[in-house]
Amino acid sequence: MNGRKGASSTSSRAKSREDTVNPATGEVTAKAIPIETQGVASLRTAALEMEAVASQCRRLRAPADYHLVVSWHEHEHPTPEQAFAAGRHALAALGMSRTSISWRFGGHPEN
Repeated sequence: MNGRKGASSTSSRAKSREDTVNPATGEVTAKAIPIETQGVASLRTAALEMEAVASQCRRLRAPADYHLVVSWHEHEHPTPEQAFAAGRHALAALGMSRTSISWRFGGHPEN
């Protein structure tokens, strides 16, 4: 995520595909992963747009990648909409609500 003044507050949703292979059977399972972007034209161009903005920042010495993990107790199962809302709330609490972002809903891992 790269912060920039005046970043668009528009966001968009997409679904990406993630394939997993069962090592025992070789079966390939595909599932849709909800993704949300904000302050960028599209998911396809998000990385290039963020790199271009970061390259214009004279004080930045290394890429400004931030990884934010929002998690729940094992008995809680938020919808993607609830998870994205919680992520936006966390960004606002960090003063980063106008930041360009690309993030995904990871589902319910076993751990």
